[in-house]
Amino acid sequence: MSQYLASRQMSVGTAAASVVEGRVAGTEIHLHALANNSKDVLIGASDVTLNNGFVLRKGEHVTIRLMERQTLYAIAENDGQILTVLSVGGI
Repeated sequence: MSQYLASRQMSVGTAAASVVEGRVAGTEIHLHALANNSKDVLIGASDVTLNNGFVLRKGEHVTIRLMERQTLYAIAENDGQILTVLSVGGI
């Protein structure tokens, strides 16, 4: 079996959007909010809001681990905020 590896950029807006789902055996997720975003990006569970999300300020990055079938969501105050996502692991 080989490890899963995927990367992409996604546009985050005012409605919570699915970022990535954990795969079998768990997945390490690297997230980077681009420095030229005009607003912060907030991440969390499916109920993430501007009031309860984990804040990624412009230019910040974070690494988290998702277990199988856990899904990470993102939201922003304005549309068009870019989040770079690198997923590693799982099968």
